[in-house]
Amino acid sequence: MIAIKLTKKTAATVSLILLLLLYFCLLAIAVKAKLPLVTQFDSTINAFIYSGICDALDPLAKFLTHLADYRFLLYLTVFFAVLLAVFKQPVSGAVFFLFYTASRELRTMTKDFVGRTRPKEGDGYSFPSGHMMYASFFYGYLLYILFRSLKKETQKKWKKPLLACYFLLLAGIGWSRIYLKDHFATDILGGTALGLAWLLIAILVTEWLEKKAQHRKAADPQKSMNAKRA
Repeated sequence: MIAIKLTKKTAATVSLILLLLLYFCLLAIAVKAKLPLVTQFDSTINAFIYSGICDALDPLAKFLTHLADYRFLLYLTVFFAVLLAVFKQPVSGAVFFLFYTASRELRTMTKDFVGRTRPKEGDGYSFPSGHMMYASFFYGYLLYILFRSLKKETQKKWKKPLLACYFLLLAGIGWSRIYLKDHFATDILGGTALGLAWLLIAILVTEWLEKKAQHRKAADPQKSMNAKRA
């Protein structure tokens, strides 16, 4: 069994995962308890976004929401998983697909636990936002794969712009979910936090499995040589 080497980078990633999960848990408890601070925060943010509702923005809100639709992203996940397998990255493809599909079950469990109703009548519970979970994970993992395929010099050049685009996209999707009256502001924060934590866990699992596969490949020739000598 190959353990993940606890480098500074890995330790920082694990720490960030724990912080995101802690933040999500505290927020979930606060939402479930209906704390006045949470209610006031949601009312303020939602009222501000509702004040900008107009016919001209409706298509944009619907388009951004569609970019985080589970089924739409599932089709893209299958496409990229197959593409990664073709380009000899089966581990990344498998983790991408399995973690994305599992995110739906994770969303369902947390929604059932909190049991928060939506701002307007609709199917299912409100907290956390499933769209934000899916988008945070899907686009984040896609960005991770892209970074790994780039040279170090190119990574340094494009890291900040691509991350800015990533978080800008998440902000736009979050805005659309509130705009369409499907979620409260804290639903967006909770879904994003859980999605980012899920993303970082998937990255750690990917790197661990790849190191394990590399170790096996390195061990196989040695076993063959020992067998021939015997």
